[in-house]
Amino acid sequence: MNNISPSRLKTLRKRLQMSETDLSKSAEVSRKTITNIENNPMETVPVNQKTLKRLSRALRQRPEVLSGQEDMPEEISRNKTIDIELDSRTRLNYDLLVRHYGVPKRLIFKVAPILFALAAEESLTRQLRETVKEENDHSIEDMRSHEELEEFEQRIAAKYAAVENNDILDNSINDFYDESWDCPNPFAEYLREKRFENRIVSIQDDHWGPEGEIPEFAVCNGELERICLGSDNARAALINGYVLIEDIPDHLWDLKNTTARIEWLELKTKEYFENRVRVRIKK
Repeated sequence: MNNISPSRLKTLRKRLQMSETDLSKSAEVSRKTITNIENNPMETVPVNQKTLKRLSRALRQRPEVLSGQEDMPEEISRNKTIDIELDSRTRLNYDLLVRHYGVPKRLIFKVAPILFALAAEESLTRQLRETVKEENDHSIEDMRSHEELEEFEQRIAAKYAAVENNDILDNSINDFYDESWDCPNPFAEYLREKRFENRIVSIQDDHWGPEGEIPEFAVCNGELERICLGSDNARAALINGYVLIEDIPDHLWDLKNTTARIEWLELKTKEYFENRVRVRIKK
């Protein structure tokens, strides 16, 4: 029989910013087993060899470190923290991706530049195709005046320049539109087209994100519904950021505690509005 140190298991898991659920999926060990080990008051807990090896591999440590036979490695971080303020919906999107695909959040952040570059290049190809089509679909005979022809040529030239300069938002042609919301956004249009190819993504045509660069979007709505089971107040708690998915107590994920999880989420929404009322009364 092999042993695992509960404190070391918890420390190493948190160093990798993994939840118990993350570790459970990565190591293929039940979350209940991980919870029982971490909450055990003993210095070491007996486990079978397979469990020790799987947890060690998922935590990127030798089994002897997890068992307490070798010293704990020092926590040396060469990583830089990027301070980016995320709105509640974007934060929720990341959390839902973690649950849906069973991968740690750091992996999603790590692969995001790759996916963005692929999307941006595909969008630029579409941008060029649409510009060529617009140019070919208009003839000189269609122009009612010399000024109209000159403006058309300038606009087409600006669009070609945008593609050449990798301007996926096409900021260079803002001067040709009276209002900012009339100005086409090629990247947003590309995203709207792509959503029809993927059931996991939904985009709201009439709502724009905080930066005004792309429409508001959501991913893994099915995962959100499995968590909230149709409760609008439970959904509001997560979408509006009153509480995070990772804040939900582990025991509430058990199937037998589904109702308790919904009630817990609904209570968070209720508490948020009650606090707002108290603040308003104080003022």
